Amino acid sequence: MLNTTRQVGAAVGSAVVGALLQNRLAITLHDQAVSHASALPPAYRDQFVKAFSSVAANGFQIGTGQNGAKLPAGLPPAVQQQLTTLAHDVFVSAYIDAMKQTLVLPIAVLVFTAFTALLIQRRARAEREAAEREEVRAAAG
Repeated sequence: MLNTTRQVGAAVGSAVVGALLQNRLAITLHDQAVSHASALPPAYRDQFVKAFSSVAANGFQIGTGQNGAKLPAGLPPAVQQQLTTLAHDVFVSAYIDAMKQTLVLPIAVLVFTAFTALLIQRRARAEREAAEREEVRAAAG
């Protein structure tokens, strides 16, 4: 029973953390794209932000070998390099920000669990001490 409870808790906990990470990543990708877009020529800013804002709708299919956003044909090589570098910076910054926010949940659960375990130990100790006092009183007569 304990093993099954532990496994179910781990599966549910992982799913919750994964869903929270996905949600936070969708939001931070947009925010980071907006903040990094100012480094681009004005003609490319809106498309850059729109590409990162639509990533969540595309199921986060981004990165090497994925079918996420692609650079339009005919871009000057300097702009291609700048877009590639900024896209990498946006994703890394967004992922780090999303992970920081996501880790708050498991940390809070661990703190809560540790606190409740301490309460259980204190209650058990108090019950043992009360039983010992009763034994001393009974022996004293």
